[in-house]
Amino acid sequence: MNRTDEQIAYHFDLMYESRLIDCIDASRLGSRYRELIINRLTNKGHDFAESSRSDTIWNRTMTTVKNTVGGATLDVFLQYLKLEIRRTLGMPEES
Repeated sequence: MNRTDEQIAYHFDLMYESRLIDCIDASRLGSRYRELIINRLTNKGHDFAESSRSDTIWNRTMTTVKNTVGGATLDVFLQYLKLEIRRTLGMPEES
């Protein structure tokens, strides 16, 4: 998939605002979009990456969220991914 620099910057900005990545804002006046220097994934970013690694769990989560509520916040989506992992492993659901 080809993406423009603006599209990539927008998604990095969303990841930064969601605290998935740790960045330095290097924007200059007159920039068309925020310029970020990415340092690393945060703990939350690592959790999301690990939780979404399995295509089976990812697809099951996407289908359930779309069919049930149409969409969800990142935090809700991450919680559901973790729930699907627990179910797949036969672990009890957290209360």
